[in-house]
Amino acid sequence: MISDTIKSSSFWIHFLLCYFFVKGLSPDCQEIEKHCSQCLLKLNDSYNKLEVVNNGCKQKFQDVYIWEDQDLCDMLVIACELNGIRKKDCLTMAEFTQMRRAKSEL
Repeated sequence: MISDTIKSSSFWIHFLLCYFFVKGLSPDCQEIEKHCSQCLLKLNDSYNKLEVVNNGCKQKFQDVYIWEDQDLCDMLVIACELNGIRKKDCLTMAEFTQMRRAKSEL
């Protein structure tokens, strides 16, 4: 019974339609960044600056990276781009945003 369903052309047509429909729903991360940034410009809220996250990451990685503060939009874009590939921690943010490395003493 299942093999007959899989063999039928209507199954494959529905499968392909669903696949392309879901694929079309994938977020455009650059659009998210554009709209979010425009919205944040209108707000002057310390919550959007993620001070706790930035201060914690800056302190944790001060010997490794020159930390560049991230805001909510940056975090949304990072989460969108990573799409569950890696966890969203300080190291991942630093690598993803290509922060400069701190000069090590040799």
